[in-house]
Parts: sequence; C-alpha cells; structure tokens
Amino acid sequence: FYWEAHEAWESLWHAAGRKGPVATWLKALIKLAAAAVKLREGNAVGVARHSRRCLLLLDELQIAASPDQAWSGLAVGADGELHYCGVDLHRLRIIAKEVSAEAEGGLLSPDPTRLLKQWIRLAF
Repeated sequence: FYWEAHEAWESLWHAAGRKGPVATWLKALIKLAAAAVKLREGNAVGVARHSRRCLLLLDELQIAASPDQAWSGLAVGADGELHYCGVDLHRLRIIAKEVSAEAEGGLLSPDPTRLLKQWIRLAF
C-alpha cells in the first residue's frame, strides 16, 4: 500500500507544518513510498529521483539529531544506530540506497505486486 501510505503521510506532513524534524521524517517516508510506487511501475527515473530525495532528507534529520538537540521520538537503539519513532534510520537509508542502485543499474521491470521485503523488518 505504498500509494496509500504516501497519501496518509502527506496529510500528517501538512499537519506537522511542513518544517522541523517531524516534517522532515514524514517527507522522507513520503519520498521512499513514492519511490516504491515508481519501482512497481518500472519507472527508473522516478525511483532514482524519489530515493535520492529520501536520502537527503534522512541526512537532514541526522544533522538535526545532534547531541544537543533532543526531540521526542529520537533514540539510540541497542545496535548503536539512531532510531526515530521506533524505526532504524540506518535500515531506512539502506532501503533507499538499494532501490536507487537498482533503478540506476537499469534492472527494473514493472511489477505491480512487488513488495519491498526490507520494509517489514524496519520497526524495532
């Protein structure tokens, strides 16, 4: 349900004021969901564009999470990785990099039933 997730997160992004850590987090999720929609369509340009934007937003979030910046939902997991709202940001970054590399490598073919299995393992 990548399209539906994108739509739901976009409403939350607007409600979050479209700025700040929560909005940046939601926008990163929106972009990754959009990349997954394009992946299912076999649209390599769209996958690459959205996944690269997701990575930039995750970079922004990482910078905003400096030690002197404490905000709700941010934690360092037992694995030493930064987690936001229970999701490992490193794993999210890996997913974005993998789909981007796949798109840039010309390995896409349309598959409307395709599931990004890594998403299932994101939480906790």
